[in-house]
Amino acid sequence: MTLQEIIAAESRNTDKIYLHLEGIFWKAYERSAFAFIHRISRYKASKRFVKYLDAKVVSLGFPDASRSKVLGDRPLLSESDDMLVLDGGSIDAEKYGHWKDALPLIVPKPASPANSAPPAYGAVYGGTARQMAIPVPDVESVPRHVTVVAPAPHQTPESGAAQGLPP
Repeated sequence: MTLQEIIAAESRNTDKIYLHLEGIFWKAYERSAFAFIHRISRYKASKRFVKYLDAKVVSLGFPDASRSKVLGDRPLLSESDDMLVLDGGSIDAEKYGHWKDALPLIVPKPASPANSAPPAYGAVYGGTARQMAIPVPDVESVPRHVTVVAPAPHQTPESGAAQGLPP
């Protein structure tokens, strides 16, 4: 099921908890999440804005490895490879609406581009970049590289003659 299909089904849900297997996690959305928290376990639900749905979506999840611990011996109304259905009792639409509205919206931090420049020196060390900037000298003030030739070691007439050099 797509998220759009799940949200559409949840808008009609009045008495069940639908758990969807996504990767290695069982996830409950919207009214199923509300019923799960009130009837099974006080998990923390999160509310995020889903851009392509233009909607705020509430969900919670737990790992498949802890399924038996979380659900215990609760009877399943139905089970498939990717969905579990449990009795959720009566889900009050008004209470659900107040609960969803009260949840804080989680706003993701913007991802920094991989090729972005590192922060300015001043921003890292508490000042402003202008205060902390390292001065760069003008081109004319930079000394030019001068190659210095080391004088030849002192030669004695004997050492020069031995090498065939003049004294």
